[in-house]
Amino acid sequence: MQISRMKDTLKYREENKKLLSLYLEGKLKDNQLQKFLDFLQTREGQELLKQDMDSDSFSITNTSLPAKQSDKIYKQINRRIKHTQNHFSFIIKIAATFLLLVSLGTGVYFISPLQNRFAASMVEVTEGQQEITLPDGTHVRLNKGSHLSYSSGMMKKKKREVILLGEAFFEVAKNPEKPFIINADKAEIKVLGTMFNVKTGQKSNTTVVAVQEGRVLFSNKKQKKSVILTANEVGILEAGETIRKVSQPAQNYFSWFEHYLEFENMPLPQVVKQLETIFDTSIKLTDPDLNNKYFTAYMHGTSVDEVMTQLALSMELKLEKTNGKYFLKK
Repeated sequence: MQISRMKDTLKYREENKKLLSLYLEGKLKDNQLQKFLDFLQTREGQELLKQDMDSDSFSITNTSLPAKQSDKIYKQINRRIKHTQNHFSFIIKIAATFLLLVSLGTGVYFISPLQNRFAASMVEVTEGQQEITLPDGTHVRLNKGSHLSYSSGMMKKKKREVILLGEAFFEVAKNPEKPFIINADKAEIKVLGTMFNVKTGQKSNTTVVAVQEGRVLFSNKKQKKSVILTANEVGILEAGETIRKVSQPAQNYFSWFEHYLEFENMPLPQVVKQLETIFDTSIKLTDPDLNNKYFTAYMHGTSVDEVMTQLALSMELKLEKTNGKYFLKK
């Protein structure tokens, strides 16, 4: 339920980014603005807003946008909606503030009061990578295209919980009395203090946990089955399947920030399978003979294009890319 709500919120934010852009450029027609304000007065519009705020107070802070720029945007919005009828004033105030929130892009958002235990703060990384420290002292490195939601008051609760969409490396602060729990799509990862990577594949509908240090409990929410992963172990949960441990180098799942991959005498089909999981992509070996090949290499690079090019060159293979899928052939 929380994952679904988070996806809906992100989708709503993206839609309103476009609306705000047109609005500030003076390209939003009066009838479009009126239609949007009318929507905010409907039950559906009110319920959507109430997911993130109550009827009395709403405040935001963005750590990546200068205060002067925030004020400028806010004043622009208020100047342009000044002509709207007075009985819309309360709705307009909420709409203007909400549109300011969704326009800020990458950053940390604080919404108060909370409607659920995850809504306090959200980090969205649209470009590059971002490192943050949670209220409990846990360090998190987020990859591009990832979203993390957590409660700023997590230390007041019996357990520390976050929601992850995308990929992140966690260095969890040790606290045996308050377990750290990550909700990642259909999976749940529970730890007391360790270092590990979590990736939710949007295309493959797969959740992968790779442990660098310590122990984690990797659970399937639907089947309510779990496996314990220790240092250098990898667990994979695919759609409709049970969690399975795989014999893959855990270190390679940290390549997105450590910038290298290492394979030692690994069958090429296993190499391909791991690269598919790491980069959430599709790779095909078109010749049956390639299934009997082994691969040893130390490769630099963080993008799938760089890695696939190096793989093809080192194996003296031809590489083709069609509709986002990679094909290796002799």
